[in-house]
Amino acid sequence: MNIIKYLFFLSHYSFIIYVLYPFSKYNTEIAMLVYISWLLNNNYCLISQIEYKFFGETCISKKPKKIRSFNKLILLSSQICKFILYKNFKSFIIF
Repeated sequence: MNIIKYLFFLSHYSFIIYVLYPFSKYNTEIAMLVYISWLLNNNYCLISQIEYKFFGETCISKKPKKIRSFNKLILLSSQICKFILYKNFKSFIIF
């Protein structure tokens, strides 16, 4: 059971890194789904709640914590950085 728990935690960490990584073209839709799920789920992470239900703890803490505004800002700023970088990159290729 511990192996499954730690594999689940590792996949959660990997998912967080993938969503926050601004150089991936294909994570914008996933980032927006994560943001919307936070809004609809009273500022709680859905994956953390699943972890707490099955394992009695989350990968971050012992209990699910509300997502702070700072975390939301990090998610949105990574997407804004990606938008700015790709827009500048495309304009550089055109000229």
